[in-house]
Parts: sequence; structure tokens; C-alpha cells
Amino acid sequence: YVIVYNSLGGSMWYTSNMDSAKYYYQKGIETLEKMESTPRNQYYRPALIQGNMAGILRNEGRVTEAIDMMLVSIKNVDAFLDSKPDALSTSEAIRLKLTSIDNLASLYQFVGDYQRGLDLLEYSYEEKQKHLSPDATGLFKSLIVLGRLHMVMRNFDEAQVHLDSDLNFMARIPGDFAFWKGDAHNYLGEVSWELGQIEKARFHYDQTETIYEETFQGYYDDVILSFMTNAASFNAENGDPERGIQQAQKALDFVIGQQGDLTLTSFRQTVALANVYAITEDHEKARDLAVKAL
Repeated sequence: YVIVYNSLGGSMWYTSNMDSAKYYYQKGIETLEKMESTPRNQYYRPALIQGNMAGILRNEGRVTEAIDMMLVSIKNVDAFLDSKPDALSTSEAIRLKLTSIDNLASLYQFVGDYQRGLDLLEYSYEEKQKHLSPDATGLFKSLIVLGRLHMVMRNFDEAQVHLDSDLNFMARIPGDFAFWKGDAHNYLGEVSWELGQIEKARFHYDQTETIYEETFQGYYDDVILSFMTNAASFNAENGDPERGIQQAQKALDFVIGQQGDLTLTSFRQTVALANVYAITEDHEKARDLAVKAL
């Protein structure tokens, strides 16, 4: 029943039914309390559910509680490892712990504690190198999140090193990692632009657009909309204003088609298009769009 409740909670999470997800996770915890007190039932399985519940707390804006829940989850994994489980269970627990540390780092980033998030991600990456196979996907995922965080912290040289390593890693192992490759090129576009490496930035932005278009077939989530906004501004500023306008208009048209023109997202994309026109010094169109947005 515990596995079923955890799976049902996950299903509800992925369909954004948070109340039902919480219900099933709580039922899982209650069931574990009635089961035989083995290390797996006492520590490992609760840690799995607690990590999932931390995600719900974050989604509800209760980030401090989410951090506390994730810390309890990690403590339970450590307690399970202290019980000296067999080799397979030890490997599973180490993977769970490292994933939990990555998620904890994300929570600290969310509240603006970037240095603590960076320290956790660097520790997690070092441990993954010790415990995972050399071609494990968890390694390149660590590289990209480290690169992104260095970018946010404006450590652009460090970000570029991590993101270049990430692309090289994905190129040498089998698998289709289109989403991750798109994100890596996206971040490298931003980093290269910040470093004044215009042609390198152009290459990475072009690669990002190609990958996103081929992968998502014209559907734009928040990540892709953010990319389209940045790429449009980049092209407008760096010799390709028509493409910049086209990208910003395309993003706005998608949002209006999906949500109408009275949402916060449509407002943001209208302002983004106005900004592109302002960069190209078409102040009349920029003004008209700004007025429309208001």
C-alpha cells in the first residue's frame, strides 16, 4: 500500500492536483507507522515521501517548511545508511540522498541563498563522481544546474566552463537529451553575451531555438518564452533586428492564442516586443505596444 500511495501521490502531483497528492502522501506515512519497524520502513520509505511532500510545500509557497521537510528526509536517508543495508539498497539510498541534496539546493536558491545552494550542488556533484558510473546522466545534470547557478551569481567564467563541460559530456554518451542540450545552449547564449562574445552567443542562441522548435513543435512554456525574450533582445541589439522582432512577435502570438491578451504572461510578452522595437529605435511602435500593455 505504501508504494501505491506514493505512486498515486506522484500521479496527482504531475496533474497539478495538489490536495489529492497531499492526501495520498499522508496516507503513505500513516501506513508506514503501522508497519513492521525495519530500517526500510522506518527511514528509507518515509524519506521518499517526505521529499515529495517538500515539493508540494514549495508549490504552496511554504518554502521554509519545504526546506525543513527536505532536511528531515535527508536525515532519514542517513539513518538508513547507518543501518548497513545490502549493496543494492545502499546504492539506491545514496542516489536518493544526492537527489534530495540537489532539491534542497534548489529551495535555497528560491529564497535567494545562492551561496548555500552552490555549496550543496558542488558537494552533490563531488559525491556523484564517487558513487555513480562515469556516464551517469546525473553527472551532466549537475553540471548544467551548477552552470546556471554560477550564471545567476554572475560568475560568468565559471558558468561557461561548467556549461561547456556539460555539452561535451552529453555528446560522448548515448541518449537523446534534447531538453537538457537546449537549456545548456540557452544558458551559454546568455553567458557568452554577458562576456561580450557576440558570435559565440549567436551560435548558442541559434542552437537553442532549433532544439526547442524541433522538440516542442511550437509549444512555449515559461522557459522557452524567457529564451525567446532574451534571444529577441540579443538579435535586436546585435545586427539582426528583423529576427528579433519576429521572435518576440512569435512568442506574443503564442501566448495570446493560448491565454488571450488579458493575462500577466501576455502583458510581459507585449512589453518584451515593445522593448525590441525600442532597441531598433522604432519608438512609435514601442509606445503603441506599451500603451496597449497598460
